[in-house]
Amino acid sequence: IGLFRLFSRFKAYSRTLVLSAALRALASGILFLAGAGLEAFVIMTAVMVAVERLLPSVLAWAILRGHIGPGLARTPLRGINAENPGLWRFIVMVNMNAQARSSIRRYDVIALGTLIGPAELGLYIIARRISMVLFRIGAPLQLVAYPRICELVNDGKIQRMVRMVLAVCGMFLAASAVAVIA
Repeated sequence: IGLFRLFSRFKAYSRTLVLSAALRALASGILFLAGAGLEAFVIMTAVMVAVERLLPSVLAWAILRGHIGPGLARTPLRGINAENPGLWRFIVMVNMNAQARSSIRRYDVIALGTLIGPAELGLYIIARRISMVLFRIGAPLQLVAYPRICELVNDGKIQRMVRMVLAVCGMFLAASAVAVIA
């Protein structure tokens, strides 16, 4: 994500998110209409997760290669620690943070299951999935809108910034309503 922001290509990243979500919905619809079983849905989900993870990396590599040139892969890694003394510590801490967040999202159901009954746990899981759908809808909006909002504030165009924030909130609210109703 950092490369997309660094080179002002955050729209490309948000498009990959929307594209992967649309492909997943399309594949799910096709499998549903074809009467596919659970195994087909699991395979499709595994493939889509891999695509969702690889697509931004491939796009970021292409953007970086476009700015640096074809010699990117031959760039030596010697001296990186001298130029950026805390780089490896930062990478490890970011990965540990991501793992901790991921673990919390996975183990909350197990912990909650020991405290409440199956019906309440089912409602919790449904509510959590709805909130994740809303988050996925809002993530591309935030990726595109935030840098533009910063530009507007920097240029002193506060009224345009307020209008943009209200428009983004309206789009998110409409998309959320559709997700909740569906």
